[in-house]
Amino acid sequence: EIPADSLMRAGLRGIFRSLDPASDYELHIDTPDWRENFITFEQIARTVDAKAYYSVAPDTLVRYGIAGMMSILDPDTVFMENVNLDNFRIDVDGEYGGLGFRIQVVYPDSAIGVWSLVHPDAPAARAGVQSGDLILSIDGESTKEMDASDAADRMRGKAGTDVTLTLSRAGTDAPFDLTVTREEIHLNSVPYAGMLSEETGYIRLSGFQHKCSAEVREALRSLLDEGMERLVFDLRGNSGGYLHEAVAVADLFLPKDRLVVYTAGRAFQDTTKLYTENEALFGEGPLIILVDDRSASASEIVAGTIQDWDRG
Repeated sequence: EIPADSLMRAGLRGIFRSLDPASDYELHIDTPDWRENFITFEQIARTVDAKAYYSVAPDTLVRYGIAGMMSILDPDTVFMENVNLDNFRIDVDGEYGGLGFRIQVVYPDSAIGVWSLVHPDAPAARAGVQSGDLILSIDGESTKEMDASDAADRMRGKAGTDVTLTLSRAGTDAPFDLTVTREEIHLNSVPYAGMLSEETGYIRLSGFQHKCSAEVREALRSLLDEGMERLVFDLRGNSGGYLHEAVAVADLFLPKDRLVVYTAGRAFQDTTKLYTENEALFGEGPLIILVDDRSASASEIVAGTIQDWDRG
């Protein structure tokens, strides 16, 4: 259990660092319970707001205070603001209103570049956007000072609405405009599945997004129909997603009623155990799971469960 005064002290250090990032103020405060700690926290925040040498917005003070509290907890405990939460939900849901391509910052010019198209029939592809294009402006606003997240936010929106991109392309004399109509985009969780040999199948799962287990199930059935007897299941670079999808994916390889994962909290009612619910679709035959240092969360659960039950 984290003592209330420890959280409060960490939060106050965060507030002081909003004034001076190099600061390391010593706090001489001794208050015994949550209520008094938060009263102290509020009093100091108000004093900083009123008397600091230069003005700091209240929301900045609060954000730094929250960041200070998070800093003394485990590294997987984070606070998400609305913008970050929206992007996180897009990542795990795999659906959004957009144009259908991935972007990256291209150095040394720090330009926003089109990295890849989601699929050949994406609205951007139909409008003529190509991998390697540089995006100079979005609806007339220069991307020069944007990071990839800002640019993505501006291109996403309600399906059926238009966005105009000014593009630069190798081999063309001058920048040109393309207008693209946003559509509902579904990011495939299984970007590739196929046979490596007459008996060996391969499935790559990029994320544990909404309905990813259904995509893996469909890929498995297709490979089994082609005569697959062993499988390479690639989770490299898969940073996770929904817990229930991890259980559903493990369900495809394990017998019914096998424990996949359990969660435990301080209170008894916070403990949850999750089991497979169906007989395995591919319950026999060699199974190899590929992971790397970017395989995390749900990927670790699936790989660990398969290993613990000696399935692969």
